[in-house]
Amino acid sequence: MTAQGGSRYSFGVGAVSIVLLLHACSESKREFDEQEAAGGEAGDGSSGSSGSSGTAAGGGTGGSSGATGGTSANGGSTSGGTSGAEAGAGGEPEPEPCGGLVCLHGGECMGEGASASCDCAGTGYEGVTCDENIDECEDTPCANATECADTPGSYSCDCSSAPNYTGKDCELLRFEVLPETFIPSDISPDGAVVVGASNNGIAYKYVGGEAIYLGLLIGDGASVANGASADGKVIVGASRTDFNVVDSTAVRWDGFDIIPLRAAEGFTQCTATGVSADGRVIGGTCTRDVYEVVRWVDGLFEPLGIAEGVESCSDVVVSNDGTTLAGRCSIYPSNRGFVWTQATGFKLLPTLSTGSNCTLSDVSADGTAAVGDCISGIAGGGSGYLWTAAGGTKALLKQEVVRNGSGVAISGNGLRVLGADSGTALWHDPQVASTSLRDLLPPGAPGLAELYLGIPIAMSADGKTIVGQGSLQDNTKRHYIARIDE
Repeated sequence: MTAQGGSRYSFGVGAVSIVLLLHACSESKREFDEQEAAGGEAGDGSSGSSGSSGTAAGGGTGGSSGATGGTSANGGSTSGGTSGAEAGAGGEPEPEPCGGLVCLHGGECMGEGASASCDCAGTGYEGVTCDENIDECEDTPCANATECADTPGSYSCDCSSAPNYTGKDCELLRFEVLPETFIPSDISPDGAVVVGASNNGIAYKYVGGEAIYLGLLIGDGASVANGASADGKVIVGASRTDFNVVDSTAVRWDGFDIIPLRAAEGFTQCTATGVSADGRVIGGTCTRDVYEVVRWVDGLFEPLGIAEGVESCSDVVVSNDGTTLAGRCSIYPSNRGFVWTQATGFKLLPTLSTGSNCTLSDVSADGTAAVGDCISGIAGGGSGYLWTAAGGTKALLKQEVVRNGSGVAISGNGLRVLGADSGTALWHDPQVASTSLRDLLPPGAPGLAELYLGIPIAMSADGKTIVGQGSLQDNTKRHYIARIDE
């Protein structure tokens, strides 16, 4: 570039001084960079390099180790940089500086200064800096004689040698026939807790192979559990004066504590039928001349009413995020499915050509999809259907339908539908033929061969744990849990 007002070689003494000064700065910077790359000199107290963020492969060369970092003589850090293999490893938490240590693999720094130490609890590692992998297989966590493989910070069990079992520890039966006295109504989103009632009308939950009594309000004679939060810690339902529902109070169970859900004056016969994953939003119905949709948010009652032009609404389900309620509204002599959100209010869904007696029986985690069925008459043929906020309603491709057996449940991501097509079935696409649940289970599973898997009831959020009703050859009803790996 030519200097303005002279030749390109014309510059005076001042310019020479500037050039010399820039040269000196450059030399100082190079010396500083060399010291920093070496982790800092002992005398200047500078800290070591933190290491590169890692290459695309998750490694990188990193900076120097804490041992070569600056000393504390002049306030320098003793930790220096960690190696790129630790700091840049994909999915690993950033190491936490801890006095003269660096806590690895998510270890938590406890204390300060010379008394600091790394708490390795829950990391799967041990040692001063949580750098030593624990062999979790030493405790033989895998059940049913299955093989354990230790992995960094964890372990895995190979269930192939015990095909009738699944789960992290191969501890869960792939197919489990429930006690004769237990009638399920729903399953928690994580698939661990099934809720319902005994055959004499008292609320129970089924966990870990055991039916557990939930109870009822003092003075009542019956109760039912209708829904559960993500981990099953909050269960909702109703306590009733007797089995015939003469009077009903909506309740929630927190553990074994039963808590009435209060309603505003004038509302009676309340029942809680669905709950959000975090347990904060509970949906249900109360009567005020007719059945109306209500909800409780953090225990506060909120009446939502009914859709315009209908006579009543009921059978309320709640999305996992608590934003959406769905169910059915009655317009004699038919029913229509509805979806409710705070922003849009009630939306009635159209009926299908297969029938006008329609309902929505489950909704996806974010409320953007729901499933139900439309039948002809009280128990005639019809079709299940899938509703999405983006695409409207689509009938499920199927051969036959039974009431409460078509489009009965939907996975949390809205991609798997549970229904009935000559037995319990799964759809991954409403317009593609379904897959029989029986075909997804090991043929040698105890109790499977004797039971017709006729009516599905509920499904976990991941679509892998299914509750249903079957029947034996003598038409005796038995309920079951099926766990699939696909």
